[in-house]
Amino acid sequence: MTAAAPHSQLPVLGTHRRPWPTLLSWVAIAMVSTLILVLIGIKIVRSDEAPGIDPVALASPAVVAALGDVPATAYAAALAAPSPLIAHLHHRGGPLMTATTVSGIKLPLIVFVGTESCMACAAERWPLIVALSRFGTFSNLGAVTSSDLVASPSLQSFTFRGSKYRSNFFILHAFELTGERPDGLGNYPVTATLDGQAAAAIHAEDVVAASGLVAQPGGFKSEQMYPFLDLADRAVLVGTQLPPSVLIGNARADVANALADPTSQASGPILTAANALTVELCAITRGLPARVCKESGGS
Repeated sequence: MTAAAPHSQLPVLGTHRRPWPTLLSWVAIAMVSTLILVLIGIKIVRSDEAPGIDPVALASPAVVAALGDVPATAYAAALAAPSPLIAHLHHRGGPLMTATTVSGIKLPLIVFVGTESCMACAAERWPLIVALSRFGTFSNLGAVTSSDLVASPSLQSFTFRGSKYRSNFFILHAFELTGERPDGLGNYPVTATLDGQAAAAIHAEDVVAASGLVAQPGGFKSEQMYPFLDLADRAVLVGTQLPPSVLIGNARADVANALADPTSQASGPILTAANALTVELCAITRGLPARVCKESGGS
């Protein structure tokens, strides 16, 4: 009978409808999976910042560029008429302290230990960054301001937290042990812990200071002073070379731009300190790069 034909097609129509719920289910699963992966990715990206730690605000690219583009005439002027420094590098014998790059190249290791709120750390980062910029390049330098509760308050400076340093001559391991601002109880958040090499270098300096070979303020052995700077175990600095007071009231950009003029309040001490660091660094590289080492008075 001709009426049977439409009924015989019903199963066929049904087979076209059944895959659609399955397809929608797979789409929903895919969307949920993507969302989960995105959330995991966000967690991984943010995993370096513990709860309660302020994220790093990056320094202006123009400021960072100015630190690495100081004219040779400014270095020469600071060399000819150096500013007085309040702490000095002292030399240490023994084997060269080194580290290995990700590509397996062994280079001299520079260790810096400080805190983001530390007045002396804020001051010393300026000449250190200027000096190291003569041997390599920085990226992701953070901008911080030191504590407002000290004699030289609220010094605009930098932080090495999250920064990168690329050089054919040195490896930099910089540790900012605590953050810029305290919590409601006055406690500064822990932002880094020392690795074995840095801890050993500081311990060795404690022993040297306790022996009387290095003049340091009283109580140095019982409570480590910052900043601590070790140039491949060939020269060590505890404290800051330049008087922190020269940075009071100076905006970060203004100090960076004034480095071309060694007669300004802050640039003279910064460039004098940077030249002193460069001399020690050139001793480690045996005079390379030649132009840099000649400009600083190094060999």
